[in-house]
Amino acid sequence: MNLYGQDTSLKIFLDCKECKDDYIATRIAPMQLVRERAAADIHIQTGWQRTGSGSRITLWFEGLDDFAGVDDTIQFLTYSSETDRERLDKQLRYLLIGLVPYMRVAGLTHYLHLEVANGEEEHLGSVPADDPWNGWIYRIGARGSGSGESNAGESRLRGGLNAKHIGEFWKFELDFDAHFDHSFWKFTEDDGTDITERTDVDNYEIEIRLAYALNDHWTVGIFAGGRSNTYRNIDYNVGIAPAIEYNFLPFSESSEHSIRVEYSMTPAFTRYLETTLFLNDSETLLLHALSLNAWAMYHWGNLEGGIMGNWYQHDPSKNQIGVYGHASVQVTVGLEFNIYASYAQIHDQLHLPAESADLTDILTQRKDIATSFEYGIGMGLSYTFGSIYRSTVNNRFGGF
Repeated sequence: MNLYGQDTSLKIFLDCKECKDDYIATRIAPMQLVRERAAADIHIQTGWQRTGSGSRITLWFEGLDDFAGVDDTIQFLTYSSETDRERLDKQLRYLLIGLVPYMRVAGLTHYLHLEVANGEEEHLGSVPADDPWNGWIYRIGARGSGSGESNAGESRLRGGLNAKHIGEFWKFELDFDAHFDHSFWKFTEDDGTDITERTDVDNYEIEIRLAYALNDHWTVGIFAGGRSNTYRNIDYNVGIAPAIEYNFLPFSESSEHSIRVEYSMTPAFTRYLETTLFLNDSETLLLHALSLNAWAMYHWGNLEGGIMGNWYQHDPSKNQIGVYGHASVQVTVGLEFNIYASYAQIHDQLHLPAESADLTDILTQRKDIATSFEYGIGMGLSYTFGSIYRSTVNNRFGGF
């Protein structure tokens, strides 16, 4: 960019999949959004972390070419009680604040209008003194659906309750979910007999999670919960798990990268709907779980991966070991590659009924069946080319 030539606009590469580019582009003139980092004067990355009442958003500003060395980081909070418009306006405000040093270098300060608001901005992680809820957030919801025809039909009902409180050191969450899936099929056999098949899958689950940060690396917690799952032959299951986590990187950097080790130990009681393959109607077992997870964000993309395993105290051969990985990489200008893969070795299906699932159970997924492994993979490639500019907005006919 030539600061003393005809082009005095700032070109910004906004690396943010959650941002509304059209909303921002119309409000940052004379600056322009571009779709390639190589064509930009400023690279802005965003990071999102969930808080008890919304999100903590981090903006990283990196100066390129003539602006190299002009870097900054800004954090701010959004709240679940805010409307989408309020969150967008707040994001835009902090975005513009971070751009002020670049506008000064580019000689664009005459476009600035300074206004100082009355009152005090809240500190990150603080709870306003007049908050009647004292930092607690509650969510309750339900939804249902149904469809059918003369010989088939299905209905689904979902409901849930969530309560959480997230402080600087303490973190608490209660989560309850219930799922009810019912369906039927009617058909006539060769001898004229009318047959009706039904599938009923009901699931309940409640979880209570409590964590305390000992320092910038160590966290301890305790998790308790119960569930009922007809698909997995579980009448009810209850357990409590002390847990510990170590982050090899400081928590203050967790919005950029993290490498975490987690361990938990869960004594749990389970009563089964049907007698299991191991001839148990109920049992109390101790389950160990260990995992290593890593995540990092770079200007060329994101990387995430991990390995996890669990095993039973009474018989370590009853275990499950899995790995996963995800990468989103900008290979070159305009070319983006995404890949996800996961694999798990499964040897811990203690819940399987002694009576084998019939064909109807398998086809309707009414019961879980034995397996020794599972995997998933997905990938995608996209290439964008043409004009580097994306500042013009036209939302006619729905913004096609």
